[in-house]
Amino acid sequence: WGGSSCNRAESAISDAGGWFVFPIDVAAGGTLMEAYKRGYDRGKTSRLAIYDPSSGEWRVSKQTWDAENRFARSIGLEPEIYRSEDAALAASGRWSNVHLRKSRGTREERLEMLRIFQKECGGPAKSSTGLVPFIEAILAEQVELNDYKVKTDSTRRSLERAIERKAEFQATGK
Repeated sequence: WGGSSCNRAESAISDAGGWFVFPIDVAAGGTLMEAYKRGYDRGKTSRLAIYDPSSGEWRVSKQTWDAENRFARSIGLEPEIYRSEDAALAASGRWSNVHLRKSRGTREERLEMLRIFQKECGGPAKSSTGLVPFIEAILAEQVELNDYKVKTDSTRRSLERAIERKAEFQATGK
C-alpha cells in the first residue's frame, strides 16, 4: 500500500511568460508541483536525470515528446557531469518544474482531466491563498464546459473547504 499526505498547499500565479516564484519551506519536506491553465493538460519533462553505470556519471538527457505525450525520444545529453543523483535531479528540474501541453482532447476528456486536477489538502496555506485560485479556475472551466451539476457541486464543496482552511489558519496559525 502506498499513499501520501498533504501538510501544506500554496498557489502562485504566473506572469505573462509563464514564470512564477513559489514559496519553498525545506523543513516541510518534499515538494510536489501541479499546474493548471485553461485549455492545457499535464505535460512531461523535457529533461531527465540519467545514470551511466559504465562511467559512474550522472547526466541530464534532453528529450522530446510525441503529440499525445506518451512516447519520448532522446535528443541528446547536456555536457555537464554530476557527482550525485540529487545534483542531476536538481539540474533536470524534476521536482521544481511543471510542464503543460495544449489540450487536444474532446470535451469529455477535458472534463476528466479537470477532475484529476482537483486536489484536497488538510494542511493550510502559509504564504498564499492556498488551493483557492486553483480550484476556482477549475470550477470556471467545468461551468464553461457544462459539466454535470453533481461534479460542479463537488468542486464547489472543495473550494469552500479550501477557503475555510485558509481562514482557520489566518485566525489560529494552525
